[in-house]
Amino acid sequence: MTTPDTERPARDAASLVLLRDGSAGLEVLLLRRHADTRVLGGVHVFPGGKLDPADCSPDALAALDLEAEALLARLDE
Repeated sequence: MTTPDTERPARDAASLVLLRDGSAGLEVLLLRRHADTRVLGGVHVFPGGKLDPADCSPDALAALDLEAEALLARLDE
């Protein structure tokens, strides 16, 4: 027997809302979930997902613990 979703504990997750001012106006980045996905197949969603244990590793956290200018410079690497 499966546990109803309302009785399952929530899992840590995150979503990203990415906007830009395009030539035709405000644009938003959405992804389309694979049509065969069991949950919300074919639906357009914001990028994101479940928290992976590696996301909390000291190396991952250190890579984000930088000034904004340094983070922006890393986008060009």
